[in-house]
Amino acid sequence: MTVTDTGCGIPPEHLPHVFERFYRIEPSRTGSQQNAGLGLAVVKSIVNRHGGRVEIESWVG
Repeated sequence: MTVTDTGCGIPPEHLPHVFERFYRIEPSRTGSQQNAGLGLAVVKSIVNRHGGRVEIESWVG
């Protein structure tokens, strides 16, 4: 399965951390303080439990 997001992108130095629980790149980039930083950690956990793997590619801009 492939998911595509056309957002502003993730800087390369943050990519190794985006699947960590509660990791947030910069609260100011999200436009909302409501984000907990759990979404991708939950995705990785579910995919791993089903024998899959999750990867991310992102470019800023």
